[in-house]
Amino acid sequence: MPGAASSAKTPLASPVFLVKAKELTPEKLQLYKLDVRNGRREITFRNGKRVKNPDPFHVNVKRLGEGLYRLEVSDSLANGQYSFTPEGSDAVFCFEVY
Repeated sequence: MPGAASSAKTPLASPVFLVKAKELTPEKLQLYKLDVRNGRREITFRNGKRVKNPDPFHVNVKRLGEGLYRLEVSDSLANGQYSFTPEGSDAVFCFEVY
């Protein structure tokens, strides 16, 4: 993703998000920490002996109503850049913990 930081920011180490989903399945969202390199945010998935695929953070998903969901990050996140991404998709929803 272009830019070293997301415009969406939170001071909370265990953030909670309310999501209105129409074409998105919140249960399939995965949360990853991003690396900042050369002014860009990125995550690298590789298959091989030396580099392990990053494990997503655990997120609790609760349906609140028609198309409305609560996403609660179970783990305490360190300061940095993060991204929700739907499983099997290149779409990203980025935020920063500061």
